[in-house]
Amino acid sequence: MAQSGLVVKQEELKALWQVQQELGLSECNAEALKAIRDIVLFQRQLRPVDPEKCTLEPEEPRAPWANLLTQRFRILQELNNLEIIDLDYTPRFLAKDERDLIVRELEGKKQVKFDQIAKKLALGPSVRFNLESDSRGLLKGNEVSVVLRAKKHFGKLWDTLADTEQAKILTSILDSDDEKALVDSLVKDCGLAVENAENVSKCSLPDGYSRLSLKAIAAILPFLEAEVESYDKAAIKAVYNHSNLYSGEWFENLPY
Repeated sequence: MAQSGLVVKQEELKALWQVQQELGLSECNAEALKAIRDIVLFQRQLRPVDPEKCTLEPEEPRAPWANLLTQRFRILQELNNLEIIDLDYTPRFLAKDERDLIVRELEGKKQVKFDQIAKKLALGPSVRFNLESDSRGLLKGNEVSVVLRAKKHFGKLWDTLADTEQAKILTSILDSDDEKALVDSLVKDCGLAVENAENVSKCSLPDGYSRLSLKAIAAILPFLEAEVESYDKAAIKAVYNHSNLYSGEWFENLPY
């Protein structure tokens, strides 16, 4: 939410609250105002309780996009499918060193435009990419790390934490239904200032879920990282094969 928009909404809420108080409603006290203000203006939406099941691991729930593994999986999947198209319309995939260079860029930024990718790879201005279009001019970066790395949240501390510690913190943020307990934990266990911990407890992380579970992602990810190859080939190396998901059943009409 833009800062100016937030200020306007705060003023609107304040005006509405004042009217309620003038009507003599005893429930409209300062404590209630703070609770409603936090819910309406700041609190991040809690994730759905029951995500659908994984495409490859039917017993496993789908992984949230607000997860570091899921974010890296998406970045690698897109970059492994990215093709450079030169003036002769001859496409080529990124070399591994080129891919890894852009991975590092995307891990540190919310988004990177295609012309920035071309510049980073020292490609000519006339080069285009297969994923580039009039409606799409960029690739999304690691939206989770970018949020938590913000100065008002963890700041530089975030990149000093081990992967396991980052994952543990993220799980506590996503699963917590007690904001005060979460803030206390972030202050005590991570050494955050109270203000930073409160900001983290209200931060906005990506919504929704991947098609895959964390179990499947963890199995496929090493193969995506090792080579510049497509998801389907990496999945086969991880002993997953989409063709095996076919049940053999025929339908006159597709099920709803």
